[in-house]
Amino acid sequence: MLLFRAINYNDLANYNNGNDIYSSLINSFLLSRDNNKEIRKNVYEYFKLCFNLKREYALDTIVGHISGKRLEANISPWISVSQDFNFVASEYSIPQAGKYNFIRERKPILVIDIPNDKILRNKETILKLRNNSDINDFIIDLRDDNLNTLYNSKAIISEKYNKDMPGYDVTSDFNNSYYNIETSVNGFSNYATAVKELLVYAGIRRNYIKAILSEELVDILYAIDIDINNSFIIDNYESLNSYLKSLNDPFIGKNLIDYLLNNDNDIKGNNIEEKYNNLKEIKIERIKQIINNINSKYNKDYKVSKLLDSEILVMCYENINNLTQRSKHDLLLIEKDNKIYKHNFSKKGYYNSFEESVITTLEVKEIIKTKKLKKN
Repeated sequence: MLLFRAINYNDLANYNNGNDIYSSLINSFLLSRDNNKEIRKNVYEYFKLCFNLKREYALDTIVGHISGKRLEANISPWISVSQDFNFVASEYSIPQAGKYNFIRERKPILVIDIPNDKILRNKETILKLRNNSDINDFIIDLRDDNLNTLYNSKAIISEKYNKDMPGYDVTSDFNNSYYNIETSVNGFSNYATAVKELLVYAGIRRNYIKAILSEELVDILYAIDIDINNSFIIDNYESLNSYLKSLNDPFIGKNLIDYLLNNDNDIKGNNIEEKYNNLKEIKIERIKQIINNINSKYNKDYKVSKLLDSEILVMCYENINNLTQRSKHDLLLIEKDNKIYKHNFSKKGYYNSFEESVITTLEVKEIIKTKKLKKN
């Protein structure tokens, strides 16, 4: 089974330096000598707990990792990977349709093949692991509601309910019975299930990495909806990467919205939405040309079935140069040439990127009174 991860700056730096791909806690530990004393103390404390003492300390940070709090603090001993290539591509490699991730930065994707005997799912196995510090190479399977299963069996405990963890914050009334305290992890478990998530402990070994898909190749593979488990991709990813990069195409592997910002006057359309839709059609035709070349060279019959860029909804209050993306469920609200273009007013509040604040529906209506509104 192949697993996927969009690689960030630290991942790429580690890989290029001949290292494994490390968790954020290990990366923070390695960099901590450059930080202030308080940061060093915090990082060292968590590093010692999660890697030098009982394994239970690392296991009990899983809920904090899934919630994002540990990742934001750069102190998670886990690395997220997914069995779902399309999710990783649309959410983290080309996050123009981001529901959880709003950064418009393109990222390559690691293709990882971890031996099946390293993947732990059974609650009895993980219960035994809690007090075993000799096993250092493993991955926790959270698919199919397994986080709930592991939590209910006490194989994993929320960090705040482990009295020996720094994050412990249950009131003193419960100190003697913290194992019996119930807390809901349904939302986290549902998320892990939906994205087919597995967590690698400490680091992804270099010999588990089978391919690094460039931003350009990710764009193409998503468009043709190929089964990445197909050995063709693994066997030929380097030549495919090189071919696509050599094209230096203005659309492939790049964000269309950024191209539109820089070439607004060159794209046909009466408003930003029309221009963007026209630009998507241009990109689709370009991808078809590239796919035809790949089919001819490798004797394949791939077809273009979708385009990641087609799922984007952007919104902005100030002007076209301050476009910002929040969620695909958000409003498209753009002001240009003293006009506001909109999709709907279904959400209660709207993000104002220029002032970095949230403006309410009523405030939006007040703005509209003074401007010409064009409904799309």
